[in-house]
Amino acid sequence: RGVAVLKRAFPSSGDSSDRPELFGEQATYRPDGGHGYEREQRELFTPMLELHDMVRRISVAISQIVGAVG
Repeated sequence: RGVAVLKRAFPSSGDSSDRPELFGEQATYRPDGGHGYEREQRELFTPMLELHDMVRRISVAISQIVGAVG
């Protein structure tokens, strides 16, 4: 899933700079602990997951209404 990759690359709190597998190389700086991606998690990633679930449910409902199978 794309959102899972984004959540791992941009953690809501903490420091991801010590995880070179996310960015391809080791970071040369250390941000302070307050610079997480909590806002992105709250405003982007969580709504994406909720909307994905809603689209999936609507798709199933439409398929049942029109009699689509398979």
